[in-house]
Amino acid sequence: MKRLIVIIVLLFASVITAGTSIRGRYGGTNVIKGASQGTLLFWADILQAWVPTETNELFWDDVNKRFGIGTATPLNKLHIDGEIGFVPRAPVALVSFIFDDGNDTDYDVMKPVFDAQGEVACSALVTNFMNQAGNLTTAQALELQTAGWEILSHTVTHPDLTGLTEAELHTELGGSKTILEGLGFTVRNFVCPGGLDNVLVRRIERTYYRSARGGGIGVNQRMVETFHLVSRLADDHTLLTTYQSNVDTAETNERWLIFYIHDTDANDATTIGSLIDYIQGKGISIVTVNQALNLIGNYNDTGEGFALGEQGFRGKAYGTFSIVAQDNSDQIDIHHDTSDAYIKWTDGTLILETDEGDNTNTNVFIRGKGSGRGYLYVYDEDNGEYVSFRSSDGRGFLTVGGTSPVKLALQQEADIPITMFEAATAGETPELKIYGYKSGDASRSLEIGVGVDAADTVSFDGLSNYLFDGNIQSTGGAQLGDGGTTNYLGVTNAGNVSFNGLAKITGLKLNTVAKTGAYTATATDDVITCGAGNETFTIDLPAVVDGKVFYIKNVGTGTITVDANTTGSTTIDGANTKALAQFEFLQVIADASVYWAI
Repeated sequence: MKRLIVIIVLLFASVITAGTSIRGRYGGTNVIKGASQGTLLFWADILQAWVPTETNELFWDDVNKRFGIGTATPLNKLHIDGEIGFVPRAPVALVSFIFDDGNDTDYDVMKPVFDAQGEVACSALVTNFMNQAGNLTTAQALELQTAGWEILSHTVTHPDLTGLTEAELHTELGGSKTILEGLGFTVRNFVCPGGLDNVLVRRIERTYYRSARGGGIGVNQRMVETFHLVSRLADDHTLLTTYQSNVDTAETNERWLIFYIHDTDANDATTIGSLIDYIQGKGISIVTVNQALNLIGNYNDTGEGFALGEQGFRGKAYGTFSIVAQDNSDQIDIHHDTSDAYIKWTDGTLILETDEGDNTNTNVFIRGKGSGRGYLYVYDEDNGEYVSFRSSDGRGFLTVGGTSPVKLALQQEADIPITMFEAATAGETPELKIYGYKSGDASRSLEIGVGVDAADTVSFDGLSNYLFDGNIQSTGGAQLGDGGTTNYLGVTNAGNVSFNGLAKITGLKLNTVAKTGAYTATATDDVITCGAGNETFTIDLPAVVDGKVFYIKNVGTGTITVDANTTGSTTIDGANTKALAQFEFLQVIADASVYWAI
């Protein structure tokens, strides 16, 4: 199939328009007639002619100097309207060696090691160090390049780049490249002295180089960040197993591993030689930085603070940006519909996790702006109801809302407790406030707190009346009163009631039992009615319970005997028994070991 060669006229700093004369591939001059302003042309081998594109396919706006793909009205320097596809290359593990500073051992010690094993490396040169004692000569460095080594720029004087002005950075980065190229070197990539860089340094790097290695430690992701290349130091000849483990990681994850090394000796030569053997044994390619970038092909440099995923990305029309999974089976999309922004993914769970070392918190901030607040809404199955989290005026809100909200359930399962104010320290007695507004009344609140009014005490405050619908039981006793020690009603955990002060009881009900035969009273009896006809029998009083009162009345025609002598020593006013005729009654109170008629 014949090739179609697209001529992007921008490259020639001119535009082919109607009536323009151009020279064809095979000589001669073709004059294009009828093409409109901004039309771009391509050469068709089959037709042996320049053919115009449709302006809605490719368009050059010569007035505003804008190029459009898929549009005849470009709004930016490069305006693409339609889907963009980036097909990632198959991931592969790679290893590179960079020798920093241009020491003469790169040539004397390491070149023989790499030559013997048919491999190449990179030498990062500081131009002011060259041809000095202990450093490479120009001739040695050129010989390394001829042998397949890549020469990297490492500045002019090896300064801390983060402390330089923009002009000084241009001198160090651009000057180094100019000097090296003037000596016959091909220089495409850069190494930061000491791994020190910042936003300004990286911006200047982009002016002169294809990539730069900074101070990051690790292996490079499949989507390589070209001006954030990371590496691992391999200066210690005793750490061969560590370096082999680094290679294993790169192999397992199919990543690009860069080792960087400084001045070397015979021990290092042995270690690096063994490491090369190990890498070759795994079938992993050893490449220069530029070779790695060519092989990976899947790299990213879209400016500061932007990093893409593992395997690839593609942009879609209408502002959608997609990051695709390694096997292209799933993806996450980010887009805006001119009203709202969306993040959607086709499978799995969205995980937000920091990668900043170990034991590091993952923080997510939802910020307000101006008078606006930060909100988080979580919707239910039909997107009709939600729970919202927000902050306003120093207060936090948890709210259930929507079409038909039912309730806010805190800890649905009953397997753990709910705690509040657990971190309170001395002097901190916060309260839980519950608000209500009954029709015809005012807005009121119940305040519940611990230690607010007294130590080891729970307080219920804020209201004048408290209604408890149901029984109240206290296993530790209870006291009702004015909060002092003078007037109160007390109930002990044994069930005894005591009054301190004037007591008024309305509607008192006593426990009454009716008996027609012999009976032993119990401590829970208050009133005992005896007889229903002409019965004669005995009512035995129980062992004395101090302060207990019994009311005993004979409602029959027979005689009822009340016997207190159940223990052999208990009496009623000194007598063992008391007899009751019809309609007579006896009221006794227990006092220590005897009963007294009252």
